[in-house]
Amino acid sequence: MSCKFYVKSNFIGFYFSYIFALKKRDALGRRIILVRPAVFNPQKHRNFDMIKIHGIVYESLLDDETNQVRGFVHIIDASNLGFNYLTIFTPQEAYRIGKNLEKLLPMRHKEIHGIKVHPSIKFAVDFA
Repeated sequence: MSCKFYVKSNFIGFYFSYIFALKKRDALGRRIILVRPAVFNPQKHRNFDMIKIHGIVYESLLDDETNQVRGFVHIIDASNLGFNYLTIFTPQEAYRIGKNLEKLLPMRHKEIHGIKVHPSIKFAVDFA
């Protein structure tokens, strides 16, 4: 059995991408990082895999001096994100990651924007 895709390959790459940097920058010259957590499958992958993916993307972006100086804008598309994603990290793990993130990767996180964030996710973030 064979599968044929009748869609442009760029669209397929975008559709299945978990985290990536956009080619263009914002008006202030900051690099825009788009994160789509619903693409990450917690039944197939572990939380360590998620951390590894972020590390690879962030380290590659930090090679550019412009990114280091101007910083980053994160856009998180939380559409189709279910309650099972809250169980990827324990509260203690999430706290440690947040606490040590700036020490491990000295990035300038200028803005974080959430799109279609479910109320339960908002509650969990506010609680943490």
